[in-house]
Amino acid sequence: MMHNTPNTEVRMFGSLHTIRRKRGLDPRVEMYVLPEGISGYALAHELDLPADKIDRVFINNTACSLDELIRPGDKVAFLSPWRPI
Repeated sequence: MMHNTPNTEVRMFGSLHTIRRKRGLDPRVEMYVLPEGISGYALAHELDLPADKIDRVFINNTACSLDELIRPGDKVAFLSPWRPI
């Protein structure tokens, strides 16, 4: 990805939130996404999120496949699997 003005909000929840914090990184980031978009898989890879810890991705409040394209201006949330206490 090019380093331009951020245009997409990405948040991580559950164990993904914890992983980011342990790495000294914010679990909420603003990123630049190219006009043609990027898949959820590719964005997760770019954020160095472990694929086996991702249960689903929400794009603009809708649960989507990780194959779904994320476009500039989207609000994205990566969630880890829910574990009962």
